[in-house]
Amino acid sequence: MIRIIFMGTPDFSLPSLHSLVKNKSYEVIVFTRPAKPKGRGLEIEPLPVEVFAKEKKLPLYTPPNLKDESLIALLKKLSPDYIITCAYGLFLPKTILQIPKKTCINIHPSLLPKYRGAAPINWALINGDKETGTTIMFMDEGMDTGDILFQKKLEILPLDNAETLGSRLSSLSAECLIETLEGLEKKSIKPLPQDNTKATFAPLLKKELGKIDWSESAEKIHNLIRGLYPWPASYTLLDGVVLKIFSSEIIPSSLTSKKSPGIITSEKDEGILVSTGKDILLIKEAQLPNKKRMNISQILKGYRGKKILG
Repeated sequence: MIRIIFMGTPDFSLPSLHSLVKNKSYEVIVFTRPAKPKGRGLEIEPLPVEVFAKEKKLPLYTPPNLKDESLIALLKKLSPDYIITCAYGLFLPKTILQIPKKTCINIHPSLLPKYRGAAPINWALINGDKETGTTIMFMDEGMDTGDILFQKKLEILPLDNAETLGSRLSSLSAECLIETLEGLEKKSIKPLPQDNTKATFAPLLKKELGKIDWSESAEKIHNLIRGLYPWPASYTLLDGVVLKIFSSEIIPSSLTSKKSPGIITSEKDEGILVSTGKDILLIKEAQLPNKKRMNISQILKGYRGKKILG
């Protein structure tokens, strides 16, 4: 039986972990990040991979870091054939990369070398890409720089946001992972070095990235909104108060307004129409601080014709 240490943390990791667990060829040991206090009550809620591992009664470890000598000793004692990482959130040092009998593998939701880094799904949407995909790769000491073992493309749908696209990519990643492991065992996979001259980067998301500039085109604003859903979320200002915006739709240019950017041109049942630097944007769902998400028309009754967004 092939012994695998699987390192992952969020929901994105679950399909890949589940695909390993249900395959009787693999013995799976799980490492995940420890849960942190959250919310007003600072309650500690276990993260998705931890919950799954406990439900399946899998061997489970939650080290706060990967630098402790006792942890290195533990990993060596576990003697894995493979270490597989999927949205784990910690960088594997060289001492760990050298531990598996066979290799360390990483699952990355982009078509490397495009979008190396922490937020490839979000940046693909923000930049208006039409396709993305999953890469299974050897791990080395660089950030997503290892040789490519397996790739598969995925179309980005017009209604996708970071949540829906992430869900589809996580399922695709699970399929690709099993194909990759089977190919490695059969020695039918030939690693392909990445072309570093074509590398692009997908840095961590920051809240300030979400501020909407209404002088930009409706398409660019729409891509920002769906790329930052559900976190950190795009936002604008309503009488000086932050208004988070969660969904939108581009209105055909034949219906555009000549009013200056940020003006509410009309209200509709599904939302409000706002002028931008190019075209009109239908804003649908929004949220004020300490309030529930709701149809933006309920929030902005009586604001028609005013420039309250900006």
